Amino acid sequence: MANDSSVYARIGMALVSAQRVEYLTRSLVTFLIDFNSDFKYITTEDFLDESRKFIKLKKPTLGNIFNQLQTTPKLVLTDDLDTYLTKRNILVHHLWKDYMFERTSGQAEAVTEFCNEFGKLSDNLEKFYKGFIYFLKLRYKPSLETIDTDKDIWANEFEYFLQAITRKSLFTE
Repeated sequence: MANDSSVYARIGMALVSAQRVEYLTRSLVTFLIDFNSDFKYITTEDFLDESRKFIKLKKPTLGNIFNQLQTTPKLVLTDDLDTYLTKRNILVHHLWKDYMFERTSGQAEAVTEFCNEFGKLSDNLEKFYKGFIYFLKLRYKPSLETIDTDKDIWANEFEYFLQAITRKSLFTE
């Protein structure tokens, strides 16, 4: 398997998808903190209290970012965030041990399957957060310019965001 470039390509794609999600969620949390007084019905007192601690972190981990978001339960899918964080930690910290080192056969297939599933979960989470950002853009467009210049194409993600909030899951049933 060491020479199977397609497996390493899948790992690389999964890592990039994790970075996209981390960038979007960090941007979203930062925006919510900066404009917290404007989001009285979206955020909670816990969010504001935890924001003080969050701001002091020089490099917040994805776990810190998700914990900050979970203090705002109206617009967060806690189970999906927990699932994503667990899979992301496997990808970043345990993939070699769990999928490559201990397996004697089927390594390439197992790694590829894990990375494909993780990529789909990343795509769903990315769509959810783009929809969330689009939701905020409806009122705060000038401030959102720093997140991405292609926000206007996120209308479909906004629809996905609303559906996921209604379902309370990133996944269709």
